This record gives sequence, structure tokens and C-alpha cells, in this order.
Amino acid sequence: MRERSATILCALCLGLLSLGLFWHVAFFKTINLDDPWYLVSNQQVNQGLSWQGALDAFGSSQVTYWHPMATLSAMADFTLFGPYPGPHHLSSLFFHAMAVILFFLALKKMTGALWPSTLAALLFAVHPVNLEAFCWLTQRKTILTGFFGAGTLLTYAYYAAKPGVGRYLGVFFLFALCVMSKPSATPLPLALLLLDFWPLCRLDLGQNCGVQPDFGRASLSWLILEKVPLLFLSLGTTIMTFVTGIPYGGLNLLEGIPLLLRLENALLALVTYLGKFFYSAGPTVYVPFPSSLSIRNVAGALLVLFLVTAWVARNIKKSPHQAVGLLWFLLCMSPVIGVIQVGFFPAWADRYAYLPFMGLYMAVAWTVHSWIMAAPRFKKWIGAMTMAWVVILGLSAWGQSRYWANDRLLFSRAICHVPESMIVQNNYAVALIDDGLYDKAIFHYRKALSLALERMDSGFIADIHFNLGNAYLKLDDMQQAEMEYKMAIQSNPRLVQAYNNLGLVLKGQGLDWQARACFEKSLEIDPGFPDAKNNLEDMAQNLGAPSQAAID
Repeated sequence: MRERSATILCALCLGLLSLGLFWHVAFFKTINLDDPWYLVSNQQVNQGLSWQGALDAFGSSQVTYWHPMATLSAMADFTLFGPYPGPHHLSSLFFHAMAVILFFLALKKMTGALWPSTLAALLFAVHPVNLEAFCWLTQRKTILTGFFGAGTLLTYAYYAAKPGVGRYLGVFFLFALCVMSKPSATPLPLALLLLDFWPLCRLDLGQNCGVQPDFGRASLSWLILEKVPLLFLSLGTTIMTFVTGIPYGGLNLLEGIPLLLRLENALLALVTYLGKFFYSAGPTVYVPFPSSLSIRNVAGALLVLFLVTAWVARNIKKSPHQAVGLLWFLLCMSPVIGVIQVGFFPAWADRYAYLPFMGLYMAVAWTVHSWIMAAPRFKKWIGAMTMAWVVILGLSAWGQSRYWANDRLLFSRAICHVPESMIVQNNYAVALIDDGLYDKAIFHYRKALSLALERMDSGFIADIHFNLGNAYLKLDDMQQAEMEYKMAIQSNPRLVQAYNNLGLVLKGQGLDWQARACFEKSLEIDPGFPDAKNNLEDMAQNLGAPSQAAID
């Protein structure tokens, strides 16, 4: 009874700490990267919950890839709270706090060890690498993956303690919700197989299991067989991800960035993540994929990974938690390491570590526990140094979280970490435009443009020229705005907004025929574009048919 009370108390404290440390997200705004696309301007989401909306969420028409649970969650927030971002942020934070509690309860159930379970969950609660997941509304899918993933671990622990159809269905159901939140959770069934080795010790290979609950033994073939239904869920999610990703380039393995460069970046990214586990400075938001990497850096990363793996393998029987933690990390990183890409993929991102770092939290917590058991004389010193590290992580996360309050704070800080990111430069300029700082915005648009030209990204070049045109329009520099809109059209002849805005500039110069031709060209590309429709209607009563050559 006393142990149960301690478990409940620890769970409550972990949840309250997660909420209390980051409660100020209630005052945060949306971010101008992805949030408008996924949420604010996404009519599938911002209309709130409906039967048709729910059916569409499970359909093949999605934004970049299939994540129906994330879509339904966002729709529910719009139904409950409307468009105000504060409650949406609190909702994400609540799911993070619940994920922490479920992770703690799962570890406690599997190991029977209160304090190592608390330490692992505490790291999960305060680690600054998780800020992207719950401070960025678009990343609700990442938060839900952690929430349902931790729930899957807990139900799997109960299933392992007393196998049965009912408990297995609970595992199956929660894992289904997990992969329907974000497809990066597809390796989780194999991660459960790692837990069968340690801490559940259902697969006996002579490893040190310590003093913990007895979950019984099973053959390797049976343990693999019971994961097959879960693997079919993973396969189904992968297929849906491929289908829904086709309009955005699909799952890209061979086109674009060379496969060898992706593999080289994957090695460097893994080492970067391992370093960020011990301390993470941020925010970065978007780290551009490199155009090339030096052999020295790649060889160094390969050496680090080899040494870490060799050390863990050497101690696998004595310290199985280290092997399980490292393999969990590598396994759960595999979908997001950049070898297979969807959309505009970064070199690495903090949000991708949300689920994989669970393995490292376990490994470190039980390593600290083993040190204390091996050297009880240094118990206080080990405990003090560990808690000092946790406090540093927590204070750092609290401080970094403030940069997510609005666009200008976020991207001004991100530029300090990744000045070579054209997306960060562009979106900082967008934030400056919103604050009326047009000259400064033009400077950063120019920076973004030079980076885009280096990468020969015609789509992004067109967008930046369009944004520059808008900035010059705000400054009433019609000649420069006209030039930027024309350059945007030259880079992307189907950019409807550029034709429309060019029409506005020409109309302001008294060139009504040319302006009308621009509006009509915009509607030719997108017949439903409302701005061009309205502008054309305003001119229709005064003009006749335009010449096709008017916009040349």
C-alpha cells in the first residue's frame, strides 16, 4: 500500500512539474511556419469536429502525409476553444504531461523500481529537446505519438504480466492510435521486442535482470509472432503515408538528394542527437539539409557510433539497459533520419527525438541506478550530480521555451543557431513584415534569396521574390514591387498570387488593361482564387476584353 501511494505521488508530481514548468505556453501565438497550412487556414481543421471532417481525416487527402488522430485532435481543439492559440498550446502541454505520467507508470510496472523510473520520466518531462513538440501547434502529431506510445508501453507491460486476448487488444488499439498520430512510430513493435529482452526479461539470454517482477519466459519465435499484428499496422500506415505523400513528392528514396549524402548525414545526425541528449541549445526550427559533407566529419561520426556501440555490446549481459536504450534510440530514429524523405526534409530536428529519446532516458536512469548500487559510498555525490544535470536541463528548457511565444522571438533566435537556413531567414522576414519593419524584412528576404539561389530551388526562389514584392508594395515602391512579382512569375509561372499582386501594382500605375490580363491569368491557373475574382469584378464594368499580350 505504501509503495502504491509513492507511485501515485510520483506520477502526480511529474505531471504537475510538466505543467508548472511550461504553463506560460497559454500566452503563445501560432508560428508562421506550417501552422497556417496545417491549422489556421486549413478548412478541414478550423471548422471543428464534424462527421464529414472525421471521415476526411481518415481519407487519403491530407497535408503531406497521413495522421488522422492529429487532425481529429486539432479539430477538437477548434471546436472547444475556437481560433485562440493559447488553449491549443495548453492542450498540447497536457498531452505531454500525460505522456510523462504514462511513461513513468509503464517503467514502474515493468521494473518495479520507483526511483529509476522517476528519473527517466523526469528527464522526459524537462528535456529542452521536447520543446518543439509541445510549443509548436503543428507538432501535435509528435505529442500524440509520445502519449499513445507511452500508453502502448503501459498496456504491453500489463499484457506481459498476464497474457490474454483482452490485454493484447488494448496494446493493439493504443498502437493503432499511435501510428495514426504520426507514421514515425512504425518501429514501435520492434522496440517492444527489445523490452522483452530487458526489462521484462521474457527472452532469457543470460542478461542481468536484477530484482524485478517476473513476467515469465517465452521463445523468440513466439515473441516475434505476437508482434506480427502490430507490424501489419505499421505496414498499413506506411502504405497510407506513401499514398497521401504522392502530391508532395511521395516517399523519396532516390530522387533529389543523393542516397550517399543522405547516409552520410544520417551518421552525423545520430551523433548530433546523442550530443543534444546531454544538453540541447535551441531553438533551431529548421536545419537545412547539407549540399555536401567532409569525409573527416563523416568518419568522425562513424567512429563515435562504433565506439558507443562497442562499449554497449561489451557490457550487454551486465548492463542490458544500455543496449536496449541505444537500440531503441537507433530503431525509433530510423524513419526520421533522412534516408527516406517526405517533403522538405531537414538535416535533423529536435521534434524527431521525442519518441527515440525514451530509450536513452531509460538507459541513463538505470545506469545511474547501477552506479549507486555498485558504489553506495558515493550515492550522495552521484545523486547530486545527476540532479544538477536535470535542473540545468529544466532551467534551459524553461528559458528556451520563451522564444516560442511569437514568430519574431522564435526566428530571431533561430537565426543565431542556423543562419544558413533559408526558411528561418524567410520566416523571420515575414514576422518583421507583420511588425511593420519593412526595410529589415527586405534584408532578411535577400539573405533567404541568396541561400535559395545556391540550392537552385525554383519554387522557393519564386516565393521569396513574391514576398519581396509584398514588402516593396508596403513601402509604396511600385517599380521594385513590379520587378519582384515578374521575377516570381519567371521562377514559377503558376504562382497565382504573383499574377494577382502584379495586377494590383499595374492597376495602381493606371495600366488597367495589363492589370486585368494579370487577374485573368491568375484565374486561368486557379479558377477559384477569390482575390483575383474580386479584383476582376471591380474592373469589369469599365473595360472591354484585354489583349493576350498585355502581360508579356
